[in-house]
Amino acid sequence: MIGEFMAAYDTAMIHDPMIFEDGPQRSNYGLSSCASSNGCFTKVAQDGSANLPTADSGWVGESSLDLYMVSVICLNCSITLVEADCSEVAERVAV
Repeated sequence: MIGEFMAAYDTAMIHDPMIFEDGPQRSNYGLSSCASSNGCFTKVAQDGSANLPTADSGWVGESSLDLYMVSVICLNCSITLVEADCSEVAERVAV
């Protein structure tokens, strides 16, 4: 059986090592846990590897909000965050 899946693409090189690690928003609304520890949430680099960009907190609030919205829109989805390793538009659209 294939489960539900959603992906988000972070285009601003905003790597945050703790992004979406089951923040309080889900539990505040009685939602089940969704974190990397239970396999619900995964982060990958734009090439699919685990070589994530350098940490940068610049727009992390926006990325976190996007991920939380994805998680409440599709309660049973596993979520993958694809983190860009560049900020150039031409390179992002080529992915």
